[in-house]
Amino acid sequence: MPAQLISGCYTAHDADLSSSTFRNVKLEGACFQDVNLKTSQFADVAFTGSTIRNVCFGHVSILDGNYDGMTIDGILVTDLLSAYESNTNRAGPLMRDVRRQRALTENPYTASPTTFSHEIPEPVVAQTSLLAIARSVFLAWEKLRIAYLVLLALITVLLTGVTGILNLRLLRLIVLGAVVANVAYFAGPAVETYVRWLGYNRAWPRWVMFIGGTLISIVLTLGVLATELLPDQP
Repeated sequence: MPAQLISGCYTAHDADLSSSTFRNVKLEGACFQDVNLKTSQFADVAFTGSTIRNVCFGHVSILDGNYDGMTIDGILVTDLLSAYESNTNRAGPLMRDVRRQRALTENPYTASPTTFSHEIPEPVVAQTSLLAIARSVFLAWEKLRIAYLVLLALITVLLTGVTGILNLRLLRLIVLGAVVANVAYFAGPAVETYVRWLGYNRAWPRWVMFIGGTLISIVLTLGVLATELLPDQP
């Protein structure tokens, strides 16, 4: 007889939970690592905000789902579905002829159809537009912008607080530096959008550009503020 679990926090290592049933269960914040879920069924499950990485989705079916904000390798699923539907509708009668030809190939005893009035096209492949890629990439970078600005602001506040110097000239310099830093920040998402448009969808270029660009901005901030805050050497 299956064991009943009461509410609490459990840890399972090297456990066999085959054929288990979970109904009306809260697993918020749970961690699944090196787990075999072959032939499992998920119904009425909320995956909002979850991250799925290094997973095999071979022959997986997702039906009647809400895909708002869901991304695959940084590309919105809603944009992929829209592109697919657009290309499918544009194919029109050509795709019907493709299906008829496939039916003949699978069953040679099927009666021969009427001669096609046009050639059978290549399968229509949904392609993500540059605009869809840019939207996804820029949204991700805007979340990172918060950390970028907080770091630069902390450095500025610490330097001005330690020296006790704050005048109109320095304020103008800080405002100008903030504008330049924000404009320069757009170089990151612009380059990543181009890289992803070329077909390379790895995540590491984003982090290399963000960390490298942030370090460069910190060095420039320290250099510019130092010229105004440090006393002139005789």
